[in-house]
Amino acid sequence: MGFPKALVGIILLFFSANFFIHGCKSTESAYVDDVQFEVVDSLLGLPYFAGEPQLSIRPPSNYYAIADSLFGPLEVGLAQTMVSKSEIDLLQCYADSNFSAYMLIMSKEQLRLDSDTAGFFGRYFTSLIASYGGDNVLNNEFFVGTVFVKQFIYTENQTVHLHLFCMQPGNAALEIHYLTPHAKYQNMLRVIESSIGSLTPFNKEQR
Repeated sequence: MGFPKALVGIILLFFSANFFIHGCKSTESAYVDDVQFEVVDSLLGLPYFAGEPQLSIRPPSNYYAIADSLFGPLEVGLAQTMVSKSEIDLLQCYADSNFSAYMLIMSKEQLRLDSDTAGFFGRYFTSLIASYGGDNVLNNEFFVGTVFVKQFIYTENQTVHLHLFCMQPGNAALEIHYLTPHAKYQNMLRVIESSIGSLTPFNKEQR
């Protein structure tokens, strides 16, 4: 059906940002103490539980889980485009029925709140600015309940990227990456915000 090639193609264009949607540019970083996202149950599917980060999140209801057997090519494509060139740990991937919009869930073992997060995000952001210019990359940070979220926003090839690093003390970071066609973005924004708002810490015993 051509899905792996299409998705890997999108991933390989990971940092080809052309313009921004909203947020802060250059070296600025918007900080909001607590963001209240309206979680609309009918817009979301069943939660995905990420064990080591001990966070759960719900995908859009019209997204479908992709088979684990397809993760290999996606991880290779991601690793080739990441600034840090670090190993990618893809936990789950969701796509809409047309394979035009995606939600990637990844673990970032080396990134923790008690590590050098400021240094990591600074290097990541600086690399994007150096490659694509300050007006093309946005970042902000906020809390969803007790979960700290650092967000980068950019657009490439008419695809809007929301790349989130979600963290709580003592656990590895959880990366959430939404890729949405620009033509669908406004209609999907409420769904994506609802998905982000569903971020919830959990204890392994609660599962």
